Amino acid sequence: MTASPLPRSAALIVNARSRKGQDLFREACTKLRAAGID
Repeated sequence: MTASPLPRSAALIVNARSRKGQDLFREACTKLRAAGID
């Protein structure tokens, strides 16, 4: 059984009006880029 390749892109849904949401979005983007996900 051969594993399918993992997707290399992601979609994030956040509450951009929330201060915490903005911070978490930036952190998630940084971590996703570091993992090679666009």
